Amino acid sequence: MSSIAELCVIESGAVEAHSLDDYESEKPRWCKGCGDHGVLASLQRVLRKNNLEPENVVSVSGIGCSSRLPHYL
Repeated sequence: MSSIAELCVIESGAVEAHSLDDYESEKPRWCKGCGDHGVLASLQRVLRKNNLEPENVVSVSGIGCSSRLPHYL
């Protein structure tokens, strides 16, 4: 299985063209202390670090509270 770091190669010294705001849509409605906040924040940081265009990112989820995650990207 490949990691996202292996799939997205960035030249050394490349400038990050996107801010974390580029990967947000609205404020999440999860409960305080929910682990989904950490998952979303980590995913947003990985997308920014790898300089992925927000419009080229596909996010798929299951059911329950975590199913809201793609909406918040």
